[in-house]
Amino acid sequence: MPWRTGVQSQRFFNNGPGSGWFEVGFGVPATQTADEAAMMERTVRAMKQKQEQFEREDKECIKAADTKTDANAWLERVGWADHLQGLDPEAMRQLTDPVGEEEHVLQLIQDSIMRVMSQARITATPSTVGSQALFEVQRKEVDKKPRRPFDNRVEENTWARYIAVWSKLICYIYRAEDMADDKRPGFKLTKQQSDRMNALEFMIKDHIEDLRVRIGLVLTI
Repeated sequence: MPWRTGVQSQRFFNNGPGSGWFEVGFGVPATQTADEAAMMERTVRAMKQKQEQFEREDKECIKAADTKTDANAWLERVGWADHLQGLDPEAMRQLTDPVGEEEHVLQLIQDSIMRVMSQARITATPSTVGSQALFEVQRKEVDKKPRRPFDNRVEENTWARYIAVWSKLICYIYRAEDMADDKRPGFKLTKQQSDRMNALEFMIKDHIEDLRVRIGLVLTI
């Protein structure tokens, strides 16, 4: 339909479903009296204020998606909406921030895992682990065998993206463990995982303290 002027139109939302314009007031002149214009302006202002209020409330906590209306309902299928429901989205985002200068334990944990990943990449060759193992590495679905084995010769920018994902996951898990129960994500480490996490943290703290002692001795010589 060609664009027409001089008609009254309306839409329900700024974006997403219901954001399209549709004609209203069929057969009614587009001109308004001063009182009508003032009333319309007040109505529009009230609707805008209500919309801003809804947007502020949406930002205050994460909600499970409504699959019928939410444009990003695919998040519901992967479970993150339920997992993070009711939590502060900004606080959750900060869990994945890069390691800070004072987070020495987290930095050493991340460095260690990055070394393991790099060594695993070097080892993942047919001559070292065999093609069958690489087919299993490449498998994405339990009941479907991949068409080709895993190839460790990925582009460096692709490898950097892999590392970035693991880095965020490590930060997310480690930092969440220090949060109050009512503020943290819903996942919970098993007793064995928790014990090993604590043992790793104690070992790294001892290592850091040992380094500080050695540096202090060097400086006093």
